[in-house]
Amino acid sequence: MGTKTPRAVALEKAEEVFEKLVAEKKKKGYKAKRGKAPAKKKAVKKAVKKVAKKVTKKTVKKKAALTAEEAAKLVKKTEGDGLELNHITELGDGAAEALAKFEGYSLDLNGLQTLSVETAQALAKFKSNKLSLGGLKTISDKVAGALDRFLGEGGITLSGLENISPKVAAYLVERAFFTEGDIQLDKLKSLSTKCATILAKNT
Repeated sequence: MGTKTPRAVALEKAEEVFEKLVAEKKKKGYKAKRGKAPAKKKAVKKAVKKVAKKVTKKTVKKKAALTAEEAAKLVKKTEGDGLELNHITELGDGAAEALAKFEGYSLDLNGLQTLSVETAQALAKFKSNKLSLGGLKTISDKVAGALDRFLGEGGITLSGLENISPKVAAYLVERAFFTEGDIQLDKLKSLSTKCATILAKNT
């Protein structure tokens, strides 16, 4: 017969007490009976595995950033018309240079919310049809100038812009004319009179 502890103890301490008790019993000549694990013990193991699996599933997330080496590997192994990387929120110019070599129809990077001039210049080298940057909330005049070098007939998606400068507005009008498409600014929060006048040229 085993003895109860005066109060409830932590699992680690309980295991220590149990091991000590087993050692004492063995010294007295007792032998451990081998056989199937008790049903309760099996249930506990099953529950632990289930929780571990659930926790692991929750913690495994796609990387938000992409290195130049990773981008190059993606481009090399991707087969099909489009490369969707909407989970990427950070992109350096090295990775952008690698992605620009993708030979499919479209490149989707709608998870990006900011874009440097260097990264914009690299992405503008993408020689296929369409480049999607729908997650950008704002772009500088220099970034717009860099993107203007993109020659894909499908154009660049910038539907997430919340505010624009006159130069960016002029860029959007020029691109819309070049691609024979419409300007989509569904999330625009403010618009100056000058920008409105420029955009009106697209109608």
